Amino acid sequence: MSEHVRPTQAKLAEPLGEDEIHVWSCAYRPAVGRGPLRRLLARYLGCDADTLRLREEEHGRPMLPVGRHGALRFNWSHSGERALVAVARSVQPGIDLEHRARRTRDVQALARRFFAEAEATALARCDDAGRPLHFLRLWTAKEALLKAQGRGLAFGMDRVAVSVGPGAPELLAFEGEALEDWHLKELICDEAWVAALAWRGQPMEVRWRGDFE
Repeated sequence: MSEHVRPTQAKLAEPLGEDEIHVWSCAYRPAVGRGPLRRLLARYLGCDADTLRLREEEHGRPMLPVGRHGALRFNWSHSGERALVAVARSVQPGIDLEHRARRTRDVQALARRFFAEAEATALARCDDAGRPLHFLRLWTAKEALLKAQGRGLAFGMDRVAVSVGPGAPELLAFEGEALEDWHLKELICDEAWVAALAWRGQPMEVRWRGDFE
């Protein structure tokens, strides 16, 4: 399943359902690191953010310690001065965010090196003006999928392939995975940002919750 998701405002106090993924935006500064992320998770968990400790899985994905917090799953991504956080209970989300101004290198060379052949070919067919955005749509979709899987970029971006045309992104291949198990959505932020959300499992309602301070 692939589609676009547009922002709608909601309140933090509203509960997180088993069939929902909440997506939040917040400011990001390297000096504070995961502070905003811990504060957001603490609100869901009803605990003090200062007592909340995160662990990292083998491939670097941050997780809550096993125990009473284990039912809450999340993922986050930051680019420049902005971060997105996806929170769920029954599935493991993967989210990726990229600022359009940050990708200034030769995107075609990057695609030939890291992407699947079909993706690099599709990118080469784009006009010069549209190629950087097409590249970022591919990148965010692929990285969201890899983060949800848990292996991240270490798995190899060429082992997952997506198509991003005028409509929503489509998952074409994912080595070792059943494609029908996966859901991929492109998040509509604003003209400066490109973002995607992915997960494996049951269909979920994605609710964009707005800005979190």
